Amino acid sequence: NEVIFTFSGDSGAVRQAVIAAREVGLQLLSTLDPVEIKSTTTPYI
Repeated sequence: NEVIFTFSGDSGAVRQAVIAAREVGLQLLSTLDPVEIKSTTTPYI
């Protein structure tokens, strides 16, 4: 499954929005499975 979002605006604000969305997503996933989620790649942000 793949999701693509497009953000535009001030680069700092976009970066903060992406980081915040990632944190919320990780919290949501942890409610489904409490095992720690580890990235298999190095995130760009």
